[in-house]
Amino acid sequence: MRSQLEAQVQPSDLVVVSPSWLEPLGRLQLGDGLMTVQRVARADESRFPVAIEVSLGSARHPALASWHLEQEQSWGALQMRRLRNPDPHPVIDDLVSHATAHQMDVSLVRGEAVQPCEWRHGQPVTGPLGFGPAQPSDRYHCRNTWVGETINADLEYKPRRCIHAPPPGGQEVLRLRWKSVRFGTHLLGHHALYVEAERDRKAQRYALFFLRTTRRWARPSTRTDKDGVRLPSIRPPVRAKRRNCKLRYRLPAQTVEPIVSR
Repeated sequence: MRSQLEAQVQPSDLVVVSPSWLEPLGRLQLGDGLMTVQRVARADESRFPVAIEVSLGSARHPALASWHLEQEQSWGALQMRRLRNPDPHPVIDDLVSHATAHQMDVSLVRGEAVQPCEWRHGQPVTGPLGFGPAQPSDRYHCRNTWVGETINADLEYKPRRCIHAPPPGGQEVLRLRWKSVRFGTHLLGHHALYVEAERDRKAQRYALFFLRTTRRWARPSTRTDKDGVRLPSIRPPVRAKRRNCKLRYRLPAQTVEPIVSR
């Protein structure tokens, strides 16, 4: 099966294993070439025009329930389905992929004072339960915290590829500025907390702004869910939707610079 999948899967295709408890074994057997970080730790499925689903029997991935079946094949107890996304939203450029020293600048801002964060190369750092997201070998150091690409676990312990950018607190603002970004019609974003911070309600309140040069395109607000947990949200012109304790939003394509503050 692996060799057949490698021959037909395109770089833009999604590859999933169902049911979810089978996915770790699927990643092992199919290998990193098929089960890439971009596929396994995706923010959502909307960017993929086609999905290849490998399932045990009739198991189906919930997010692909409305996708159109184009092909189905059996290998013993396993099924392979080729599914077509009825409403794909291709990504022109992924800001996570730009989280490098050459494509993104990071700084701490307090009033008129701007303190650039230092890009460092070292060893990746991880730890036991409670450590938080793993620190990549290449990352920005901003005084007592860091900024860089990592894998975050959501409330269902699903991996999510993202940029770790914690608010500095106080009156300081954490500013991320990307340099060469290609735009489509919208900027689609997700943000969330590390699973333990969100589950145990340990996170501080913060605000998220998107700007182009000095013009603010989205204003922050807070709202409360049914359990009384304060959730960050963004008012119009952003359309926000909560999915699995993450916030998903779409902004006009002119927005290019996020700023995070407490």
